[in-house]
Amino acid sequence: MYVLVYEYEVAEEQRSRFEEVYGAAGAWAGLFRRGRGYLGTDLYERVGGGRYLLLDRWADEAAYRAFQEAFGEEYRDLAGRTRDHYRTETRLGVVPDGPGLGHGVPRP
Repeated sequence: MYVLVYEYEVAEEQRSRFEEVYGAAGAWAGLFRRGRGYLGTDLYERVGGGRYLLLDRWADEAAYRAFQEAFGEEYRDLAGRTRDHYRTETRLGVVPDGPGLGHGVPRP
């Protein structure tokens, strides 16, 4: 499994909109589902409010790279349209492929 981990800071007035777009049933997950090997998105609100941890799960790095190549234009378009849904976006890292990985991802 290949997991991309992001943290977002979201203004109070944007939280509902952010959760709709970035959650498991949102626009981003809808775009990702078009790619082979997409396994799901998990969105966690962190303690303290207004901060979220987001995990995008892919079968492996090759599946994620193939998605980027096939849907790069749509990805950039959606990124431009949703940039105002949060204050900051920080890519915390990637949990790469590996034996026994399972769901060994950071917890909020």
